[in-house]
Amino acid sequence: MWGEVPVAVIASQDPRLDLDAVRHRCAERLARYKQPKAIHVVAPDFLPRNNTGKVIRKDIEAWVASQPAPVERSP
Repeated sequence: MWGEVPVAVIASQDPRLDLDAVRHRCAERLARYKQPKAIHVVAPDFLPRNNTGKVIRKDIEAWVASQPAPVERSP
């Protein structure tokens, strides 16, 4: 595999969040190679931020890399 693997990290506290709907929306809007291979849902306050309030992407990338590989479901 070359390059990076797309992964989605969604900050939400909504218990009604439907991951199948998220996958479907991605499939409608994104080319297949851009669709996330894994989706992680976290609390909004989990996202690391710098002094100006921007999300620290490198910290999120490190966190995602430390997570176990997702079990893929067939569409």
